[in-house]
Amino acid sequence: MNKTIKEIIVKVTYKERLCDFEVSENTYRGLCKIRDYGRIDGCYDMGDDDIAYAFDWISSNITEGDSFGWEYEIEDLETEDQP
Repeated sequence: MNKTIKEIIVKVTYKERLCDFEVSENTYRGLCKIRDYGRIDGCYDMGDDDIAYAFDWISSNITEGDSFGWEYEIEDLETEDQP
């Protein structure tokens, strides 16, 4: 018998390695800031132009299809038969 899942939240983490490429000074500074902060998400306040450049560069150049080292974490799973 199949189970009905009302909602699932899955956190997907992957890595990608890029080598020997050039970026603008703004993008480089932004990448360094993100490295120093530890991480950044899509909800970040883009008040910092360097981080905005870096975020745009990452969004254009990092893709799931080129990645390795996938990790999946189920953060929440709700079924119909749960109270």
